[in-house]
Amino acid sequence: MQNVFTCKCGAKVFILWGRYKRKLLPKVNELHIQRLRCSTCKKTHAVLPTFLFGQVRHDSETIEPYFQLFTQQQNSIKRFLAQSYDLPEAPEDDSTLYIWFKRFISRCKTLLPLLKKELMQLAPQTNLKESQNIFLRQAILSPHSVCKSAMVLSEKLLCESTQLLQVKSSLTPLTFLNYFCWQKTDKALLAPLPP
Repeated sequence: MQNVFTCKCGAKVFILWGRYKRKLLPKVNELHIQRLRCSTCKKTHAVLPTFLFGQVRHDSETIEPYFQLFTQQQNSIKRFLAQSYDLPEAPEDDSTLYIWFKRFISRCKTLLPLLKKELMQLAPQTNLKESQNIFLRQAILSPHSVCKSAMVLSEKLLCESTQLLQVKSSLTPLTFLNYFCWQKTDKALLAPLPP
């Protein structure tokens, strides 16, 4: 079996380096996360399942509906949070959601040109008219349009890569975007922003 995990130093040989417990909210389940240590640079890495985001205690099933609703609407974060949505397993308070949205918007601004470049390299025949229309509707990109564009490009890139590899993927556009973010920036999609 081919090793698909590569350290930032380029090494592909890892040593099992213990486990740690991680609580998953809101269900308060406990998961055991495997750690690996790079044999070259001695850096340790946590091997997270695709339904987890680094440095966030909720799973993708809880987080994703909020981002889908946000990208479908034209509301600001504050207006979005002021509306009541009947979503299962909501975080305990709006401050958690506000933090998620601020991080998501910031990362999407960084990832947007990277997504477009990667998609054009993988599938130059791809029609980006839908995402370009999002850009052209507003002279200044709003947080909403940046996130929507990133999600559209993420979905297209996921689709193209699964077709190219001829595999069926269980990733959603958001979990794929999280993986893409980690690959390109060495940070999880919802990881804390630098001060």
